[in-house]
Amino acid sequence: MARPAPPPRVSEHHPQRDTSMFLLSLPHGSLVEVLQPAQLYNPFSPQVEGRLHAGEELQDPEPFAKNELRFPSGETLPRC
Repeated sequence: MARPAPPPRVSEHHPQRDTSMFLLSLPHGSLVEVLQPAQLYNPFSPQVEGRLHAGEELQDPEPFAKNELRFPSGETLPRC
Protein backbone atom coordinates (compact mmCIF):
# COMPACT_ATOMS: atom_id res chain seq x y z
CA MET A 1 0.00 0.00 0.00
CA ALA A 2 1.53 3.33 -1.06
CA ARG A 3 1.86 6.20 1.37
CA PRO A 4 -0.12 9.34 0.53
CA ALA A 5 1.82 12.20 -1.03
CA PRO A 6 2.79 15.02 1.34
CA PRO A 7 0.81 18.24 1.07
CA PRO A 8 2.33 20.97 -1.17
CA ARG A 9 4.67 23.40 0.55
CA VAL A 10 3.10 26.78 1.27
CA SER A 11 5.28 29.79 2.01
CA GLU A 12 4.31 31.58 5.20
CA HIS A 13 4.97 34.93 3.49
CA HIS A 14 3.03 34.10 0.32
CA PRO A 15 0.22 31.69 1.23
CA GLN A 16 -1.32 31.88 -2.26
CA ARG A 17 1.84 30.41 -3.82
CA ASP A 18 3.14 26.91 -3.26
CA THR A 19 6.62 27.25 -4.81
CA SER A 20 9.45 29.72 -4.71
CA MET A 21 12.15 30.45 -7.26
CA PHE A 22 15.53 31.77 -6.25
CA LEU A 23 18.12 33.32 -8.54
CA LEU A 24 21.57 34.74 -7.89
CA SER A 25 21.99 38.52 -8.11
CA LEU A 26 25.41 39.28 -9.59
CA PRO A 27 25.74 42.83 -8.14
CA HIS A 28 24.74 41.70 -4.63
CA GLY A 29 26.21 38.18 -4.64
CA SER A 30 23.08 36.97 -2.80
CA LEU A 31 19.97 35.00 -3.67
CA VAL A 32 16.82 36.77 -4.84
CA GLU A 33 13.36 35.27 -4.35
CA VAL A 34 11.39 35.94 -7.53
CA LEU A 35 7.96 37.19 -6.42
CA GLN A 36 6.33 37.41 -9.86
CA PRO A 37 7.53 34.42 -11.96
CA ALA A 38 5.38 35.60 -14.89
CA GLN A 39 7.71 38.61 -15.23
CA LEU A 40 10.64 36.22 -15.55
CA TYR A 41 8.98 34.30 -18.39
CA ASN A 42 7.87 37.47 -20.22
CA PRO A 43 10.48 38.34 -22.88
CA PHE A 44 9.21 41.95 -22.97
CA SER A 45 9.83 42.57 -19.26
CA PRO A 46 13.46 43.65 -18.60
CA GLN A 47 13.16 43.20 -14.84
CA VAL A 48 11.46 41.09 -12.18
CA GLU A 49 10.12 41.92 -8.75
CA GLY A 50 12.06 40.10 -6.09
CA ARG A 51 13.20 40.05 -2.52
CA LEU A 52 16.91 39.92 -1.67
CA HIS A 53 17.78 37.15 0.79
CA ALA A 54 20.73 38.61 2.65
CA GLY A 55 20.97 39.02 6.39
CA GLU A 56 18.42 37.91 8.90
CA GLU A 57 15.56 40.32 8.21
CA LEU A 58 13.05 39.94 5.42
CA GLN A 59 13.83 42.57 2.80
CA ASP A 60 11.30 44.74 0.96
CA PRO A 61 10.46 43.79 -2.63
CA GLU A 62 12.41 45.65 -5.31
CA PRO A 63 12.99 45.37 -9.07
CA PHE A 64 15.98 43.38 -10.35
CA ALA A 65 17.30 43.56 -13.92
CA LYS A 66 17.06 40.15 -15.60
CA ASN A 67 20.48 40.55 -17.22
CA GLU A 68 22.02 40.72 -13.71
CA LEU A 69 20.42 37.45 -12.54
CA ARG A 70 21.76 33.91 -12.87
CA PHE A 71 20.73 30.47 -11.68
CA PRO A 72 22.37 29.61 -8.33
CA SER A 73 24.71 27.27 -10.25
CA GLY A 74 26.03 30.29 -12.18
CA GLU A 75 24.31 29.43 -15.47
CA THR A 76 22.77 32.33 -17.39
CA LEU A 77 19.03 32.61 -17.86
CA PRO A 78 17.72 31.51 -21.26
CA ARG A 79 17.10 34.35 -23.70
CA CYS A 80 13.58 34.22 -25.11
